[in-house]
Amino acid sequence: MRTNNDIDLALQALKDHLKLKMSWTIAKEAKGDWDSSIHLKIGNSRIKVPVKKKTDIRNIHLAQLQNLKEKNPDFILFAANIAKPLRQKLREQEINFVDGSGNSSINIDNILISTDGLTTPKRAPDVKTFRASHLKLIWFLLQKTEYLNKPYRDIAKISELSLDTISKTLKALEKQKYSIKLNANDLKLVKRPELLEKWLIGFEDTLKPKLKINTYRFADKKMRDDWQNIKLDS
Repeated sequence: MRTNNDIDLALQALKDHLKLKMSWTIAKEAKGDWDSSIHLKIGNSRIKVPVKKKTDIRNIHLAQLQNLKEKNPDFILFAANIAKPLRQKLREQEINFVDGSGNSSINIDNILISTDGLTTPKRAPDVKTFRASHLKLIWFLLQKTEYLNKPYRDIAKISELSLDTISKTLKALEKQKYSIKLNANDLKLVKRPELLEKWLIGFEDTLKPKLKINTYRFADKKMRDDWQNIKLDS
C-alpha cells in the first residue's frame, strides 16, 4: 500500500460495513518511521495517530510491526491484503490494523472496533515476483552496490552465480524500475527499501522453501567423542 487513497478506501469499507458516523483526515507527509498520520473522528471521539502502510502483510513483517508498536502503541497499520491467520496474529500482538476490505482491529482510548470475515476486493496483480536465482543476486547487490556496474564475469566470480542469471536479473531490475541508467554505461540501484521488502517476501515465498537443512557428522572420531570440550572462536 503506497497511497493515501488506499487508506480512504479501507476506512470507507469499514464505515460502510458498520454504518459508523465516522470521518478522517490524512496527513500527506511521512515522518520518521511513519508513512503518514491520521485524524480520526468516530462519534464524539477524536484521535490522532501515526500510520504505517503496506501492500501485503507476511510473517516477516511481524517483528518490524512489534518494534513500531513499542515506539507508539496506538499506531494503525493499513494494508491492502491481510490474510486471516495474519489478522489473528496482529490481534494477539494488539496491533491496530485496517485492511482493504474493512477487516479491522482498533483499540485506542475509548474507541474499540473489531471486524472480520469481510471479502477482500479483487485488485490488479502485483509486479511479477522475482525468481529464486534473481533473489540471490539481488541480495548480493543490496550489500555490494558497487558491483552493479562491474563486468558480468567479475560479478559471477564473487557471487558464484551464472552469467545467464546475472543478465536476466539485471534486466528484471531495470524492467521493474529498481535500477536506472545514469548514462550509457552506469546503472544506479533505486527504491532500495521497497526492493528489500520485495526481496523479503520473495525469500519467504520462493527461496526459503528450497533451502534444505542438512545433518552432519564429525569426520574425526576423537572430536566426536569429546565434542563438549571443543574450544570455539568468539
